[in-house]
Amino acid sequence: MYSSLGFILSGFITQTGFDNYENFKNFIVENKDLLNFPIVSTVLALYLVNKASTDRANKKERRETSILFVNAINSQVDSLNFIQIYFSWEHLKENQKYIDFYLERFKKNEYFITAFNKIGIYDEFAIDLISRYFVKFEETLTYIERLFIELNFDLKEKSLEEEEKNKYIPQYRLTFIYPKISITITLIFAALCIYFLDKNYKKEDINKVNKRFLDEFQKYLQPLREDFQFTHICKINQIVASALVQDLKYVREKYKKISRDAYITNPINEEPIYIIQILFNDILISQILSDNLILQERYRIATHNCTIVTFGRSEIEARQHGESLLKSYIDNYISETQDVDEQKFQKIIQYSERKIDIISPWG
Repeated sequence: MYSSLGFILSGFITQTGFDNYENFKNFIVENKDLLNFPIVSTVLALYLVNKASTDRANKKERRETSILFVNAINSQVDSLNFIQIYFSWEHLKENQKYIDFYLERFKKNEYFITAFNKIGIYDEFAIDLISRYFVKFEETLTYIERLFIELNFDLKEKSLEEEEKNKYIPQYRLTFIYPKISITITLIFAALCIYFLDKNYKKEDINKVNKRFLDEFQKYLQPLREDFQFTHICKINQIVASALVQDLKYVREKYKKISRDAYITNPINEEPIYIIQILFNDILISQILSDNLILQERYRIATHNCTIVTFGRSEIEARQHGESLLKSYIDNYISETQDVDEQKFQKIIQYSERKIDIISPWG
């Protein structure tokens, strides 16, 4: 009876032995005397067969769910790309109906929800990565919906002609950059998720998927880098600035972990991308401008809880871009109606806190 059972189960045991060869070999060596008892051999065989069947089923389910995730995320990326085409503050109101259409498509993706309900089949690394993408997905919806609430309110208050005449800056123009940041980060997280799933579960060619991710990272980040060259955009809320930096550093860290064991024959040879934050110091500003209370208050209102953010291809270039934007912001938005003591503003520029980080996956 035992020999017949052993013959039936031998195929499963052999496959399991190949899949877990080292562990299997060590167990046999350490327990060779115990295995002389037929009942022990049978129980072990049943356990190994069950484990092999479970492993194969789990592997199959992870691969199928990964395919579902990749297709769903690609569909959401297509919707975001269409939204970006119409996402221009000059024509935001006219384009709202098109943005709403693609936003609805972006929001109601049944394939993504189906896959997300099975997220527990993955390990902690994959769960963290995919769930963070989902969080960014939700943030993007919130930012865009909030933007249109502000837009519709501002249009009731002021016309575009009045904006130019009175230098009135409506709220939606001040916060327009926030959904753009969120869209950019969501697209980058989407690219990272697809890279991870393609490499680990769909088993696609590592050099192909690596190149695609690095190309997409640069493509998605480029519009934001261009936006942050302008003084009316580069000043953003400190919390938003910090979250942007942390998200990009997260992508850099996870990319390196995903690629650690990969043999990549086409690594990128470009200089890394740096991001700089220049933080306004309210106490320092009060001290430097203590003899000009009007200018002090004007500066405090304009810079409270705000950060200058921009990018560079080196630490020096990022620093130069940041300081240039800070000086331009002071000249254009704060000191235009006041007599300025140049030395005092040089002190503000000199002593403002700077934070510089590499945020590209390479370098």
